[in-house]
Amino acid sequence: MSLLAGRELSNRQADERLGEHLVALLVESLQIDCAAVLTQTNVDPPGADTLVVAHALGLDMTFQVTLSVPLSEQPLNMVTEQVPPEARAALRGQGLRHWLWTASPRSGIVLLLGQRREQVQGLPLCFEEDDLAIAEAGLCFFEATRLSVTDHLTELVNRTRLDQVMEENLMRSRRYATPFSVIMVDMDHFKLVNDQHGHQVGDEVLVCLAKVLMNNTRAVDVVGRWGGEEFMVVAPSTDLAQAVHLAEKLRMAIANSELPAVGFKTASIGVASYHAGDDRESMIGRSDAALYKAKRNGRNQVWY
Repeated sequence: MSLLAGRELSNRQADERLGEHLVALLVESLQIDCAAVLTQTNVDPPGADTLVVAHALGLDMTFQVTLSVPLSEQPLNMVTEQVPPEARAALRGQGLRHWLWTASPRSGIVLLLGQRREQVQGLPLCFEEDDLAIAEAGLCFFEATRLSVTDHLTELVNRTRLDQVMEENLMRSRRYATPFSVIMVDMDHFKLVNDQHGHQVGDEVLVCLAKVLMNNTRAVDVVGRWGGEEFMVVAPSTDLAQAVHLAEKLRMAIANSELPAVGFKTASIGVASYHAGDDRESMIGRSDAALYKAKRNGRNQVWY
C-alpha cells in the first residue's frame, strides 16, 4: 500500500481521492474485476445497516445492500458464500461470481473485492489468504490516513489537511494566476453555550454547525475545523466578490438554523482572497483580521 503514499487527498470525506486510488491500485495489482469501498448508513428498521458505495471501480456506484444483521455483528472477513444472503444476492446481481470483503465496524467501512469470471485458462478462480492480507492492509491504510486528516468531532477535515489544501491552492495560484479565497467562520458567544449548557451540548452545536457549512458550500470547497468554534472554508477558483457572496450565504444559513438546546445563534465571518506574493500566513492573517472586525462591529456580519 506504500504506492498510495503522497497521493493528494480530497477535500471532502464523501469523495476522498484516497479511495479512488486505493480501488484502482487493487484492481490493477490483483487483476480483479472490481474493488469498492462501501460505507455504512443506519436505516430503518433499527439495528439494520445499509452499505452504500463511496468509491468503486468495476461496480455500479448505485449499488447498496441492507444487512439484516448489523455490520458490527458480522465477521470481519468473508469470502463468497460466507457473506450474508442479502449481500450475496446483491453481489450476484452485479454479475460477480467470487468476492472477498474485509470490514471495519468501528468506522463503518467495508473493502470489497470482486471477480466476474469463473475460471482463467481452465483453472477455477477464488480469493486466497494473500488477497485477504492485501485487502486488510488496504483497509487499514485507508482508515488510518482518513483519520489523520479528519476532525474526530465534526468529521470535517482538520487543521493539518487545511494547511495542505492552502499550500496546494497557493501553488496553483502562483503558477496559473487563478484566484482562490479563504473564509473564516466563528460562532458568536460560543463560550456562553458551554457555560450555560455544558460541553456536551457545545459539541452537538459544533456538529450541527459543521453540517450547515457542508450543506451550503460547493463540492470543490474544502470545509474544515480550524480550532474550537472556528471553521475555515477554502474556496478554489473564487475571487473576493464571489467569496463574499458565499460567506453571506453561510452567515444567513447559520442564523436561520435551529441548533440543539440553544435555538438560533449567529456567526461572524472574515474573508481574504489571494494576492500576488501571499503565503499561508498572510492570507490567514487577513481573514482573521476581517473576522475580528466583524466581531468588534456587532457580530453576525461578513468583513473582508
